[in-house]
Amino acid sequence: MENTILNTDNNTFLITFKFQSTQGKFIFQKPIELKYILENYDKNGIDKILEFDPIKAKFSRVSKQRILNFCNWETEAILYLENHYYFKK
Repeated sequence: MENTILNTDNNTFLITFKFQSTQGKFIFQKPIELKYILENYDKNGIDKILEFDPIKAKFSRVSKQRILNFCNWETEAILYLENHYYFKK
């Protein structure tokens, strides 16, 4: 992936993976970035996904449904996420 400048006015999420001291935390703003992260770095399971609150200037927990709603306009990402173990119902 290419390096990007993040605008915190956009939806900004932090994903952390279990049992990984390196390459265990990633920030993303687009559904396709989440898909890429899960395909390439999800080896031991997702620990949590947090959303950045620009008013409080901190990350807080977010529901799985919120993530799916965020991704629903990106067809490739939503099809992948609906079949991913973390988001399956």
